[in-house]
Amino acid sequence: MRGFDLKRITTIIAWLIIIFVLYSMINMHFGIIKTTYYYFASNMFLYHTVWSSVLALICAILTLYYLRNGMRLPRFLAIMKLASVAMLTMSINVIALYLGPMKGWVLMFDLGGLIFFHLFVPLLAVIDFLFLAQMDALEFRDVIPTVIPIALYLTIVLLTLIILGNDSISPYDFLHIHEQPILDTVLWVSGFLVSQLIAAIVLWKISGWTNHNLCSEHGHAESSIS
Repeated sequence: MRGFDLKRITTIIAWLIIIFVLYSMINMHFGIIKTTYYYFASNMFLYHTVWSSVLALICAILTLYYLRNGMRLPRFLAIMKLASVAMLTMSINVIALYLGPMKGWVLMFDLGGLIFFHLFVPLLAVIDFLFLAQMDALEFRDVIPTVIPIALYLTIVLLTLIILGNDSISPYDFLHIHEQPILDTVLWVSGFLVSQLIAAIVLWKISGWTNHNLCSEHGHAESSIS
């Protein structure tokens, strides 16, 4: 898909991501529609899912800017999109493999905001990255920086828990750093970083096969979106 249809569909997806993320954050903060897990709303920014959705929000806003100015998405934004999609993919996997079976599938379908964080935003972001985004083609070296957002997230969460001196607001059971051996925390944090890198590599490889709108540095693609 190219030309007007590509631009229109990409624009719609970007706006949907913006609306869904803003609605979820505003609703969960003010409690307009009560969420199933109220503690999630009170400590929203300690959750990996929210961080990845906020990154998707930033990417969507920047996408609209470049589309409005008739430009393809630059390399830095392609890297940001890959980081966001990898984080969102990890969120889906954590819900499907751990939180859903352990704490109930309502986590996936709560209309107070969780359904957008856990389902709609990830799906839209993945569709955009794998099939639609007209952006600079990435190389393997570009995959490495995708661990920066999750490293920043983990640093802030761990510092918050250390400063508080307890695990009362720990977002996940496996980040109860005061109740578990240091080695366990190191292993979990390392697992997060490695999982992000693996997810980013897989998505990067898949996008090379599925996204026919990628632009090489040497001018195989258009320099603008008509």
